[in-house]
Amino acid sequence: RFSTGSYQDMGVISLRTLSRPRWRDDAVDLLARVIGTPTFPEDALERIRTSALQGLKMEKQVPGPQVNKAFQRTLFGDHPYGHPQSGTLESLPGIERDDLVAFHPRYYAAGNAVIALVGDVSREQAEATLQQYEKDSFGPFAGALAQALNDETKDPNSRQRAGLQLKNMLT
Repeated sequence: RFSTGSYQDMGVISLRTLSRPRWRDDAVDLLARVIGTPTFPEDALERIRTSALQGLKMEKQVPGPQVNKAFQRTLFGDHPYGHPQSGTLESLPGIERDDLVAFHPRYYAAGNAVIALVGDVSREQAEATLQQYEKDSFGPFAGALAQALNDETKDPNSRQRAGLQLKNMLT
């Protein structure tokens, strides 16, 4: 299962897959391509924009979302937390593909990332899986991923300085 989400102060990309290589490898390959080399197809952008605009129009019909937005605006003012995370009817039409292309490398970068692997996989298997993809596929994360994997054995805190965390949550 592959999913994404965006919030006021973070984006999340998640993959849930079976651990056997015949199922896992294709799924991890897709994840690596989405993270490292997104294409932002224009038709997908339009489909998502249309859906988001419809959602915002529907929100106007119930008080809860309006109260929440007013509360956030009152509490945070012009700070980014004061703006709705889903955008507005006025802001969404102005987002272009080029905006996404410029945004991605700036914010979806190694210094902002946490990679967590959990499940029926040993630490050695997890590292091997990540190293298999880190050179070509993880794009802006590749260098920091390699640094985090190499430095962790020397100094557990170095992965913070490398800008990427390999969470030690493996069984």
